Amino acid sequence: MAKDEADQKTDTSAVGAGLDILERAWNAQWALRLACVLLFFDMAMLLHVHRGVSQWPEVGPRLLGDIGWLAIVFVAFSVLAAVVAPAVFLVVRHFGALAWYGLTRLLSGFLPPGQDARPDYSTYVSVNEFRDLALEEKDEFLYRLYEDDQRRKKEQRQALERLGDLMAAVLVAGFADWLLGSWTLGGIGLVSAMESAFGDWMGRVTAVVLLCVLPILKLAWFPSDERNVIYYPPLARKLRDKERKSRGLM
Repeated sequence: MAKDEADQKTDTSAVGAGLDILERAWNAQWALRLACVLLFFDMAMLLHVHRGVSQWPEVGPRLLGDIGWLAIVFVAFSVLAAVVAPAVFLVVRHFGALAWYGLTRLLSGFLPPGQDARPDYSTYVSVNEFRDLALEEKDEFLYRLYEDDQRRKKEQRQALERLGDLMAAVLVAGFADWLLGSWTLGGIGLVSAMESAFGDWMGRVTAVVLLCVLPILKLAWFPSDERNVIYYPPLARKLRDKERKSRGLM
């Protein structure tokens, strides 16, 4: 009886772990991290034994016994993912933002002026004006609203930047894996294995992936210049009435 209960608990735990993995598979950041790990490990195998992950049956048992090499791979990936890649992408974003700003300034003289896409100011106000009101009236409720709004926006920006970094990392790692697989005699990288599987469709698949990834990268790394506003109709009406009175006096 006790054995049956233990087996049932084990089965339940296994099912729960499987469902948790399945749920994570739908998470974009988790999937991109997994892709980075596999591509990095594939490149490490190509450099070490001239065989890729798709050729695991040939060299897998020998690699699992090489604890020193596994430790080096783990440390190298940790340093690259935690230190090198964020620093490189930070520099890329900085120079990319400068280039994008210069390009938009250059093209602004040739393109017709677009409509102002600012939010409805009958219900929204500037965050700075909202903060000044909270400080002026010493209203803790309003100031908590201001802090919660800024914290939420900061978390959203950070999550979007992290997603952009992961997508860029997968693109760079995929290109490097393809090059390394092409240069390694007898080795087949993951990207090369996918290329063989897709055949003539590989070019179309690559184009679709780039069409999906590049707009997200643009949104994550170079967001549009949106006004930092917060929903607060009472102050919005007050400011609108004040503006109307000032225009009437003029």
